[in-house]
Amino acid sequence: MAWLIVGFGSDICGDDKFGIAVAESIAKSDTTAMVITTNTLVPELVEKIRVADGVIFVDASLTLPLGQVQCIDLQNQRDNQEPDACSVGSSHDCHPKTLLQLNYILNGTQPPSWLYIVGGAEFSYSEQMSKSVEACVEIVKEEIMARIS
Repeated sequence: MAWLIVGFGSDICGDDKFGIAVAESIAKSDTTAMVITTNTLVPELVEKIRVADGVIFVDASLTLPLGQVQCIDLQNQRDNQEPDACSVGSSHDCHPKTLLQLNYILNGTQPPSWLYIVGGAEFSYSEQMSKSVEACVEIVKEEIMARIS
């Protein structure tokens, strides 16, 4: 199975580095998955989604309690009618669900997909994640590795 792992966030905004840290850790593992790190989700990622058999997104969350991990099955969250608008004013231009909707409309494929998020608390300028979020990097990496193997 051809997996796509997309870790996104900002590596200079504290806990927002979480998605990138998990993706970088997976990239160093023994995996054949295509691993991408990016600051923003953009429509151009649909081309990578088109050729994937499964997609996993990883990000930090402002709404979950600090250090809480959640895995959202995006396959069951999809509305394949019309994609949500991409925001030009946020740090993440598109939501993963939007990219999956665009992929379905343009390519007719619906790969299984999940979003792993962890609750963060510190999103100001810093290259360091909080200890609670940093501790979740290995936990989420292991969950993802188990899913894709």
